[in-house]
Amino acid sequence: GTTGLTNSVDMSAKIIETRERERARIAQNLTDGAAQVMSNVVLRTQILERVVEVAPDQLVQELEDLERLAADSLLDIRRSVFEMRPMVIDELGLVPTLRRYSSDFSRETGSKVAVSGVEREEGLDGHLRIALFRLIQGALAAVVTPMLGTEVEISVQLEDAQLVVRIDATTVDARGQNRLSHYVEDEYTNDTLDLIGASLQRETLQEGERLGIIVPIAA
Repeated sequence: GTTGLTNSVDMSAKIIETRERERARIAQNLTDGAAQVMSNVVLRTQILERVVEVAPDQLVQELEDLERLAADSLLDIRRSVFEMRPMVIDELGLVPTLRRYSSDFSRETGSKVAVSGVEREEGLDGHLRIALFRLIQGALAAVVTPMLGTEVEISVQLEDAQLVVRIDATTVDARGQNRLSHYVEDEYTNDTLDLIGASLQRETLQEGERLGIIVPIAA
């Protein structure tokens, strides 16, 4: 009937809006990260040209700084591409995919991330797995400040017809706390939660931060 058609149109509009918001978020991340570092590389190269003229004895040090800056920019680009690439969640399951992602994420950021829980989430549709993965991915990026040594424990458990994801992070600095506040309030986060009927809980602990994502699933 008309109501069903209206609901379908509303859902389609919601999905399209969410997708566009995601693209805007990716563009912003690239601008904030890789593009900014590459701008710094160009600036450093211009400085090098001046150093050659006025202080050639400093050239070796300036070249080492440029090499370090270029390496950092490559790391940022790799991290951005890694976060955007599609995941084989339906083949592996949510927890094994998280383990694979967390291994690379830990290495790139100097953090420690442990993942535990059910190996296969029966009754969880593919789109729910993807949405949950992106939510957890965003939470990790929020709480972890690179090279700070943040420790994160992610648990995925089936409890009373619902899937419960718990994210406990210790060694979270003020930057991580601020990013986490933004993540919890972010429109993309809340739209994704609404689309899968999930709820998000945050608890600030004395030693860190705790997030809970609760998703009702079919029996």
